[in-house]
Amino acid sequence: MRRRDPSSRSPRPVRAEPVEVPSFLLEGKGRDAVRQVQGGRNRGQGWRAPALRAAWVRGRAPALRGIPPVSRMTFTPFAPFAPLAPFARSAPPAREGALNAAPRLDIARGACEMRRRRLSEGEPLMHGLDGKVILVTGGTSGLGAATARLLAARGARVALTGRRRAQGEAVVAEIGAAGGEALFVEADVTKAADCAAMVARTLERFGRLDGAFNNAGISGRPGTPAARIEEELWNAVIATNLTGVWLSMKHEIPALLAAGGGAIVNNSSIYGLMGSDVGHAAYAAAKFGVIGLTKTAANDYGRWGIRVNAVCPGFCHSEMVDPQVEARPDTFAQVIRRHSAMNRLGEANEVAEAVAWLLSDASSFVSGVALPVQGGDAVPIGMEA
Repeated sequence: MRRRDPSSRSPRPVRAEPVEVPSFLLEGKGRDAVRQVQGGRNRGQGWRAPALRAAWVRGRAPALRGIPPVSRMTFTPFAPFAPLAPFARSAPPAREGALNAAPRLDIARGACEMRRRRLSEGEPLMHGLDGKVILVTGGTSGLGAATARLLAARGARVALTGRRRAQGEAVVAEIGAAGGEALFVEADVTKAADCAAMVARTLERFGRLDGAFNNAGISGRPGTPAARIEEELWNAVIATNLTGVWLSMKHEIPALLAAGGGAIVNNSSIYGLMGSDVGHAAYAAAKFGVIGLTKTAANDYGRWGIRVNAVCPGFCHSEMVDPQVEARPDTFAQVIRRHSAMNRLGEANEVAEAVAWLLSDASSFVSGVALPVQGGDAVPIGMEA
């Protein structure tokens, strides 16, 4: 007796509670397939319509053209529709004072799906940052200023923040002279009101927010053993380098959700990946915390199209590092050799390039990463080229 190939059988329906159908399923061939399922006609084959079959194979839903609101129609899903279930859930209710939380989650989910469709169909992604609005904290000097200049040169509109108005306005003038567009907002990231204000000013000026580089930080006092750190200094380092990043994200994320998603890059350090060997316990503790915050936020908001990553620079030329190198050149020569296979200090622009890539669509499937930017781990001992 000839046995029937099990793979040729029609999929059997499974019992399930009715769920909401996103209106993108009601377009074109996807609409016909849903109607087949809802109407009970050809129940075993309705999922084979190309639009829905592609979603089933790739484990995700088709694009939300125009990002319409969720339809109130319902259907009883079959097994092949299981991957669509997460996209059929409605957004959580808005919190008082939030930026239209319920609709923004649907919008972010839709924007995320459009980016996925473009990638799956081989459409080249935008490797630049043209037209994006990026907020850079600690943008008055060093890595923050270098990143603000680079982002503006790539076509982004930049809002940079800091506590030193004269230096911030100088960076804005420099960007403007080069043909870019920038805004300076005087803000202290240790203050919740300032973090809220810097996002509000950015939205007021540019109308949206697409990304943020949370860079503001202080060095503390290297060369101090953990038990000898003063409580006031400890609190200042944690408040700026860790709590300041969280406060910034707390106000940036609602704006990113309202824009349909985006990217955040937090500035950590190689001492967020390893214990400090230069007596820098408060700094290392804060930078370890930044990586934990980054990875957790990436999990929290990835489904709504927000990517969160961290850069972990090694020793680079900056206002923090250069004075220490000049004061103790022999000590830092050994430190740099231990922490860079290239055996040199990095340049701010080299880290800024990594930040720009993480903020761009070129890194669209990169999230929750702590990226070292240090020129390799260490110079090998006793080896010649």
